[in-house]
Amino acid sequence: MSETGKSTSGFRVLQFTLQRNAAGHPTQSRHDLGHFEEIVEAFNAARLAALQSYTRRLRTPDGKAGILRFIDTEWGYDIRREGLVVERFWVHDRAAAVLV
Repeated sequence: MSETGKSTSGFRVLQFTLQRNAAGHPTQSRHDLGHFEEIVEAFNAARLAALQSYTRRLRTPDGKAGILRFIDTEWGYDIRREGLVVERFWVHDRAAAVLV
């Protein structure tokens, strides 16, 4: 535990979504999908959330042209349209970086 009482170990799963605000300008939202002690649990949760979002996007087209792709990355999963990341599910190591 750190001095603030929060654990610094484990992994966070974060969801980043590209969208347009009320004025029509592109913006990004971020949602915390949870904390996991084991890396495998974090990647499983990220994959499940990404697949659910990908399936939902396929079933409810938003009117935008382009092929929607589900991409497995080093840090999680991306949903891309014509090379543009429209949603990212990222596994983040919560441990503090240490210089060796």
